[in-house]
Amino acid sequence: MTLPVTSLHNHEFLHNTPSFDVDAPDVISALHKVALNVSMLFPGTDCIIALLHPSGRFLLTYTNGEIIQHPFTYAGSKLDQVLQSQQPAIVEDVAEQDELAREIPGFHGRSLLLLPLLNADICIGGLVVTGYEPRAFDDQAVRIGRAFADQAALSLMSVQQASSIQHWISEDQRYLRTILQTSSDGIALVGEQRHFIEANPAFGRMFALQPAEIEARSCTDIFGCNGDVKPACCLKGCMIEHALRHEQSVEYAEVDVTVQGAPRVLGLSVTPVALKDAPVCLVIARDMTAVRDATRSKAKFLSMITHELRSPLNAINGYLELLLTGVGGELTEEQHDFARRARAGSENLYALLEDLLLISRADAGQMRLNRELIFLPAVIDNAVEELELTAADNEITMRLDIADRLPRLYADAVRLQQVLRNLINNALHFTPAGGEVTISASLVKHDYSLSASLDDDDEPQQMIQLQVRDTGCGIDPVFQQRIFERFFQAPNERVGRAGGQGLGLAIVKMIIELHEGTVTVSSAPGQGSTFTCLLPCLSN
Repeated sequence: MTLPVTSLHNHEFLHNTPSFDVDAPDVISALHKVALNVSMLFPGTDCIIALLHPSGRFLLTYTNGEIIQHPFTYAGSKLDQVLQSQQPAIVEDVAEQDELAREIPGFHGRSLLLLPLLNADICIGGLVVTGYEPRAFDDQAVRIGRAFADQAALSLMSVQQASSIQHWISEDQRYLRTILQTSSDGIALVGEQRHFIEANPAFGRMFALQPAEIEARSCTDIFGCNGDVKPACCLKGCMIEHALRHEQSVEYAEVDVTVQGAPRVLGLSVTPVALKDAPVCLVIARDMTAVRDATRSKAKFLSMITHELRSPLNAINGYLELLLTGVGGELTEEQHDFARRARAGSENLYALLEDLLLISRADAGQMRLNRELIFLPAVIDNAVEELELTAADNEITMRLDIADRLPRLYADAVRLQQVLRNLINNALHFTPAGGEVTISASLVKHDYSLSASLDDDDEPQQMIQLQVRDTGCGIDPVFQQRIFERFFQAPNERVGRAGGQGLGLAIVKMIIELHEGTVTVSSAPGQGSTFTCLLPCLSN
């Protein structure tokens, strides 16, 4: 049945009126206690509790232990006036005002005490006390009733809010449970003793176990850390233990595990969660086996194509070199220029193939460093010598600032020379004529181990700081985080002769991180750039 709309629906005081859940046992119990206390305060009376609905179309009345919904169609009546004015009122004799009896469902009696139920200036309804004799209420009854009505309103609101919160929590728990059960990502909780507390079905499937079989087992057992070959992410400490101890998330890591004799790759995110009882770790796992296999297939194909192209390019370069030396006959100046340009283009293509081959090996997990004890200044001298002519041709000054008595590095000299060559070549490309490129190396102390060690904080570690600084056009801050991405080249209208394929800095980052170091950039448009590599002095 459609209830009639009254003017009460438009009253502003209804805008903040809560909607009571009269089906909640706690709300019903609170209403019963209010009615019971009214009978104790005013013996020989009855009580009707009228709760407003935000729609303004009906009242929820509680009387004699029953809640009834009634259309509220008496806008402008005595009860309406009390609710709007938020002031109590007395009706001394209903017999003299018969119309008042009709506006309160369930009313029986001769006199009325009408009290607004207020909570923080919000009217939630009215409390109606009915007497069977006329003039049953006086000013003292009004004072007592008003104080009681305020307490009753506060109690009703508290119970309703608690009931709503409990309902939301129950709903949230149900939704959360549904998400956990249906998620394609493995989700698990690990306790302080590194034992699993709970796991969802997807997590169990990754290890060919039921969730109940995972619970109470240790993470070392599940991830295979007790075996002869430990996961790479745990070689320097347990990820979960580190997250719990330091109360901070651990960087995403990929773990190689063996499930029923088959190798698999899991991407793990470990985040500590503070609970009242004890801290736990949220572990989210994603099966990356298919992604890893696809990446390796792509890298294998790229490696094969690169190898196939290197042979004809070597032949082209060889014959062009013979042609330029005059073995095939004397060349005119114009022919010599054509051959020289062809060789330059061929060498650029060969360098690109070498970069692609290096990246494909890294993607396939075949990138290995040939480490030995090296002297960094010698590596710097070799890289600078290779590019001195390029700097001279472009009228750029190259300067060296190498500290005395640098310790030796346990590193791959060829790869570090490649890092320097890429950084210096980059600086030369983006520095105008008359500019300057400075290569420096010094010994510094760093407060945090760059090896991503998960052990307790150590003392500041000695590092070698290798910098390449230029006075070129600089890099916009928007692009500084992306310049280390593969094939990305920051747009720059000031420099027209910059070339390359956007692989140089990606290779620099890859090689430095293989040496357990870091590379960063500091730059501003028009103020040049400084690339800083930090390398550990001793890396076993």
